[in-house]
Amino acid sequence: MAQAAEPRTFYGVRGLNTVPDARADETGRVHLTLSRMGRYTHGILGAQMSDHVYVAVRQSAEADHLFEEPERLYPGLDTKLQLWDETAFRPAAALGLQSAFGHKRMAGEYLALSKRWNEFDATLGMGWGRFGQAGHFKNPFGLISHFDKNRPMEDETANDPSDWFTGERVGVFAGLSYELPVKGLVLTADWNADRYQAERAATGNFQAPAPWSLGVQYQPSDSFSAGIGVMGGDQVMGRMTLSPNVADWPWRAAKKRALPPVTTERPAVGKIEDISVEARDDGQILEIVAADGAVLDTVLSVEDSVSAPAQYGRAVRHMMRQAPPEVTTFRIFPHFAGLQGARLSLIRRDLEQALGAHAGSADEIWQSAEFDRHLVRLPYKGINAHNLWPDHIILQQQVSLSEEDQGVLSRTGLIIEEQRAASGPWAVGGALRLNLGDNLQNLNAARGRPFLPVRSDIDLFARQTVSLDRMYLSYLKTLWPDVHVGATVGYLEEQYAGAGGELLYRPFGRNWAIGAEAWGVFKRNPLTAFNQGIGVDHLLSGHVQGWYRLPQHPETTVHVRLGRYLAEDLGGTLGLVHRFKNGAKLEGFVTMTDQSDTDVFGGTTHLQHGVKLSLPLGSLDYIPDKSRMDLVVAPFGRDSGQHLDKPVSLYDLTEAFSLQHVATHWGDLVGAEN
Repeated sequence: MAQAAEPRTFYGVRGLNTVPDARADETGRVHLTLSRMGRYTHGILGAQMSDHVYVAVRQSAEADHLFEEPERLYPGLDTKLQLWDETAFRPAAALGLQSAFGHKRMAGEYLALSKRWNEFDATLGMGWGRFGQAGHFKNPFGLISHFDKNRPMEDETANDPSDWFTGERVGVFAGLSYELPVKGLVLTADWNADRYQAERAATGNFQAPAPWSLGVQYQPSDSFSAGIGVMGGDQVMGRMTLSPNVADWPWRAAKKRALPPVTTERPAVGKIEDISVEARDDGQILEIVAADGAVLDTVLSVEDSVSAPAQYGRAVRHMMRQAPPEVTTFRIFPHFAGLQGARLSLIRRDLEQALGAHAGSADEIWQSAEFDRHLVRLPYKGINAHNLWPDHIILQQQVSLSEEDQGVLSRTGLIIEEQRAASGPWAVGGALRLNLGDNLQNLNAARGRPFLPVRSDIDLFARQTVSLDRMYLSYLKTLWPDVHVGATVGYLEEQYAGAGGELLYRPFGRNWAIGAEAWGVFKRNPLTAFNQGIGVDHLLSGHVQGWYRLPQHPETTVHVRLGRYLAEDLGGTLGLVHRFKNGAKLEGFVTMTDQSDTDVFGGTTHLQHGVKLSLPLGSLDYIPDKSRMDLVVAPFGRDSGQHLDKPVSLYDLTEAFSLQHVATHWGDLVGAEN
């Protein structure tokens, strides 16, 4: 039988032609879709954030012909939550929201069930809004007064949670796909409940197509698919989708370096003082704290270019080569500046068997490894020496599909950045930004510029070819085991300077953390050289935060932020972050506050949303370690719901100290990754 294809709707989500199914993609699969259906052209950037969560940013343009100037734009954020997987006797189920946040023209919610029988895959669903206009029966939530309200599809106010699953009636949709013997080729047919109420209201002579559609979709490879079909017998549909998987990204955050060779034979005498020297020659800062008979205590400065276990593995090789034969236990205190993690104890004999004789495994070393949260007095020895070559380079591409008046906005920049521990608990950082190109010149032509802009003057900042992005000094300290503090002052980000701090409680061995932060900032002046001027308007922003790693998927973290944003509006942010073993990171967020932004059509929204994809580039030749490429898809020039892009994050800096990180990457200790 041919390999199972993965058909998609012409709205970009997994499904048939016009209706979604209950299927999910591989975690990390990113989709860039361009489709044409009726009078609408859709551009969608979506990502499978986790096993059960899909998020997409969509821009829908209305025009009679594909290459005409759009009459209107209808942006939105789409999401799909797979409730459970399919079993032998139970269909898969998914709950989805199209334009959950965005324009109401395309907004709708659905509950879908899908069941496969050999080459056939059947879907049955119930929809609200755009997916339920046929009104086959009363809204089952109508017993609750809020949900039975009238639901206009042409309202210029943005769709928000108060509109979800509302309407007097709901519709039923269904579909069926059949995999042909040709690999990757599938036939799709469906019956939708869309009756084009908004289009009929806007155009008196609008002829809605029949609700049925037929199509054929072809997926020659995992990363590309296309489809064509007819809707109602008189409208042709077309779609193309690029869908690479972030997990297959070939590059990493750092270049691979040869590991120091070791054997099972211990040195006859051993020179403890040579351990630090050899480690420094190998690019590590490894200091000896104490050597008490059978135990050797060391302090390791942990970097974020590779996993902590990979750095532990390199450090113990130096200890094995130089430690006296009577030393049987190596203890490592990981730290960055004044931040400390749990002390790791490793049995030398287990390391010799696994690393020297290749007769052991990382799992066997794990069985005898011990962790304890003992703090140590760090042996600081002046300012860390470093060369002038930058710590990392970021190629940043910012895109907005969430514009009702501008279509697609974009900005490309190159950030040359340095961040490192300096002396004692101090860390320093700085960055220059090269603005390579943008189309923000008309950002505020129709909207107008507010008297006290927060982000809406980003077009002025982008005019500088070279600008000072950051320059700051940070104090970092672990007060007690699991309790960390940080304070930072300087040019904190491209648009703000000031000072502030964080407090983080991150229990070792737990999958959660809580923290708080507060910042007093001044707006930077984009009309000065390098954007370095500082204005007099002072803002106070602060949040409480929480992080929770999913127990079954420790690489996925839910992040919640509540507090006061830069426009002094109050609200919260819900985010989802997935970290991949190759160093890539996929993020999505939604922010809602009590202050709204207004568009040129008179609509308002209290919501902001976005997706960010970070891909490591540090393993490429001639590029510094930790370099990366960032794709940020989020609205441009918004003032509400904006938080400080702080240069130092305690949660990120302590990631290498967490048990989840160490356990996930433990195989790196023996050289599985380097």
